[in-house]
Amino acid sequence: MAGQCPGTGEPGGTRGHVDSELLHSTERTPLLLLNVPKMNGLKESILTGRVSLIEGEEKFEKEIIEDALRRANYVQSHAAEMLGVSRRILKYKMDKFGITHGNEKSSSE
Repeated sequence: MAGQCPGTGEPGGTRGHVDSELLHSTERTPLLLLNVPKMNGLKESILTGRVSLIEGEEKFEKEIIEDALRRANYVQSHAAEMLGVSRRILKYKMDKFGITHGNEKSSSE
């Protein structure tokens, strides 16, 4: 089964498991939306060119992770389960976005 994701049989390479995990996490993301008007504002900002798609994606992902952590009382394994990713992937994303238990909000907010 070379070139397939372990456990799913879907096309993929050696990163297949991680790619599959990230793909399936997006299926659960709508369950965590708490502030739809804010997200609609983000969508409008992207469509009018005030924010790039990449910046919008990162802002959305960071907010979803912060919301999941709050709902899970900052227990990373619980938040990861809620998001449908491994704790390792969640920790990677937290480091990428500078999210910690004590300062989940950035200083610009």
